[in-house]
Order: sequence, then C-alpha cells, then structure tokens
Amino acid sequence: MREDGARLLWLVLHLNGTDSRTQMAEHWKRLTPVLRGIEWRLPTWPTVFPSNIVTGQGEQDKRTLVELMQCEHAHLVAFIDSWFAAGCDHAQWVKRYPDLAANLDKCCQYIRVRIQSLADGGLQPVTTVESPVEERTLCQATARFIDYLRNPLRDVLAGRCKRCGRYFFNRKGYEQMVYCSQNCRWDAHNAEKGQSRELGQHRMETTALTAMRKWFNTLNAEGKPNGKSWKQEVIAVVNKKHGGHCKPKWLTRTINNSNGKYHRQFIRLRDAIERRLAAADQ
Repeated sequence: MREDGARLLWLVLHLNGTDSRTQMAEHWKRLTPVLRGIEWRLPTWPTVFPSNIVTGQGEQDKRTLVELMQCEHAHLVAFIDSWFAAGCDHAQWVKRYPDLAANLDKCCQYIRVRIQSLADGGLQPVTTVESPVEERTLCQATARFIDYLRNPLRDVLAGRCKRCGRYFFNRKGYEQMVYCSQNCRWDAHNAEKGQSRELGQHRMETTALTAMRKWFNTLNAEGKPNGKSWKQEVIAVVNKKHGGHCKPKWLTRTINNSNGKYHRQFIRLRDAIERRLAAADQ
C-alpha cells in the first residue's frame, strides 16, 4: 500500500509539474490518512515510481528532451482529465472519448512488463515501451495512465482544483471536494462574492439611470415637481426595487465615478436636470 501511495504521489507531481516542496508536503499530508495503520515513509528504492518506464532500443527521437516531456505531459493530462470528465466510469469514458480509447488499445501492444530484482531481495515490475518513435510519448503516457487505473488508491485523486487547476488528493473522501486547499476555497469564494457585488451594483446603477430619465421627462411635461429633491426621488426608486438602504450620497458617488460604465450618461442627465430646474426657478 505504501508503494501504491508513492506511485500515486509521483503521478500528481508529474501532472502538476511545478509543485514546490511545501505543496509536495501538503500532498503527503492529504494522502497519509488513507494509509492508516501503515507507517508513512517513502520507499528507499527509486524504481517503485512509474518513472522507471524504459524505452526500447531503436530509432532515436530527434525531439529535444523538453519537447518530449511536454508532449508526454499533454497526452497524460488528456487521459486523466477525460477520465474525470466521464465520471471515472470506463464504459462512459469509451463512449465519450473513442479516440482516446482507441489510442489506449493501440498502445497496449507496445507496452510490456518484466520483473526486476531489488537490492533488498524483493521484486519490482518494470514497464517497457517498445513503440515506433513517433508514438513513443503517447505510449509512455498510456503506460502511466494504465498504472494509475491499476492503482488501488486511484479514487483518492480528486482531479483538478476548481480554482488553481492543480491536481490534488481528496483527503476525507468528500464527493463535492473541488478545491485543493482552504486558500483556494476562500479565494474562489471571495471572487464569486466580488462578482455578485459588482453585478448588484451594476443593476442598481441601471435602475438609477432609468429613474433619472423618468424624472427628467416628468419635469419637462409637468414642470418643477414639489416635495423631495430629484436625488431623493431616484434613491427611493432604487431602494424600493432592490431592497436597499442607499442614501443620496450613494447616487452622488455613482454619478462622479469616472470608472463607472454609465458615467457619461449620468453626467449628461444630471446636468440636464439641473439646467431645467435652474430655468424653472427663474
């Protein structure tokens, strides 16, 4: 089980690519509760990881190492993301992604597994890829994907974080866990809250602008109305429609906000109202 956890950890590090040491420690922390009863420590032999995929001898690939890594990473991400998009259900995955399923079947003929002896007397399966050079990165990604599917701890992988896009472990098995950390969860919450606040402000500004136009048209038709000032009348309409408790100062700030969407319309309408009122007083 410890080796299965180590391989799953290595897969996440390979998918994310840029995880720091702090983030790696967070991965271990999330994975450890799943391995209860087992002392959590990384194995001392390096061949436990699926990075021991050996490429068969043959034609040399002319692509650079960076290009090979990027190509393999793109194939692996496509496999993993499509697997989660299909609900981790193989029948649905084959139905929704026939091209990836065909690639998986095609690459299996080039993948071999052999047994290797270890220094401590144990044994370790080693995956060998012997494919045409143009399909080597696809087959290597396929081998890693197969290793993930065979891993008994694969359900611990929660997929991508909804906020930052990094892959992470579902520490407590929550079905609706979509954020990799509290920071991402609160960042997403604050962003949604800010968007909601901005949308509410936009709707109130639209209502205020409409109320100002209506008041101006009434002023033209009936002359100067008695009672409250025009700002109080507009604020009353905004508060009634949106259930707020705005003061005339809010309307003044909204009109004077040079970054506002309706700033120019507010200014023109305010000036027109004030000119009409000034003419009515004379």
